[in-house]
Amino acid sequence: MSNNHETRSPPEPRYRIGMASRLSGVPPHNLRKWESRYGVVNPQRTPGGGRLYSTQDVERLSRARHLVDAGMDISEVARLDDEQLDELLHALGGGAALASSAGEAGTTPTPGGPASPDVLVIGNALSTVMSQIAHENPRIRLLGSYVSEQDVPADAVMAGETLLVLEQTGLHPDALDRIQELASRLGARGTLVFYNFASRGAIAALDRGNIRAVAMPPSAYDVERDVFAVWGELVASGDGGASAPRFTEHALATIAQASPTVACECPRHIASILMTVQAFERYSAECIIAQPDDAALHERLRDTAAAARSLLEGALVDVARADGMDLAAL
Repeated sequence: MSNNHETRSPPEPRYRIGMASRLSGVPPHNLRKWESRYGVVNPQRTPGGGRLYSTQDVERLSRARHLVDAGMDISEVARLDDEQLDELLHALGGGAALASSAGEAGTTPTPGGPASPDVLVIGNALSTVMSQIAHENPRIRLLGSYVSEQDVPADAVMAGETLLVLEQTGLHPDALDRIQELASRLGARGTLVFYNFASRGAIAALDRGNIRAVAMPPSAYDVERDVFAVWGELVASGDGGASAPRFTEHALATIAQASPTVACECPRHIASILMTVQAFERYSAECIIAQPDDAALHERLRDTAAAARSLLEGALVDVARADGMDLAAL
């Protein structure tokens, strides 16, 4: 009597989003958007809707990250199969800059904007790290490096394709308005906040629109990688991505309480509605983190609220001007 035991292969490992992020080097918020917007990978789902990434998924994400770091647009990378990704990675050689598939090495990718930002950095340790990175990588131009926000000159301006990089030891939800006001004053296209400690609500509140929050990495290489990854995502989102709110809660409250000079009270009504929409946008962003099983739904709700906010902001500008309000003073 023969023993005919069937040899079974061990099950393929599957990784939840946190582990997939660490293995691939792609931040969790990028993983979600690379999947939902561009279809870079299609992970399995748990019965509750949580993402489960295969080894092949992680390897593909890692390849995609390297190409985005090298200057390619994620929308272009997503269309490539694994063999094409490997060919492009091989073409990188020693890590030379890679332009979009339509151009030659060293040129600026189009459409979608430049793959390399001009950077202004604020932070004690981060200013030293970014100075080192800019010295070694000619693709990054350092506009300024300051130890604290108080050191930034009042007339400092970041015109064009620029990224504001901030270092925050402790990150709290009430920092959102301050960071937005600073980015708006400087004219930054995007903002990357590196933090050491943060509450979940603060990360969710900041990680939207043209602001990203990332845990402080351990090395200059990781800082450089995160700068290019976040910038690539901001460029890839283009005009279709959610912009940061144009008005702080304080400004909206001021408008809502102002006495109108026009016949109707439209400025007050629109400001009040905007406060509610912005609050729902923040709430939806927090739910993405707090309820990962329903993250895709809350991403859609957040983006819908952001789109509605943008339309209402334009309407508020029109009626405020008609009312003679000085929006710049707010």
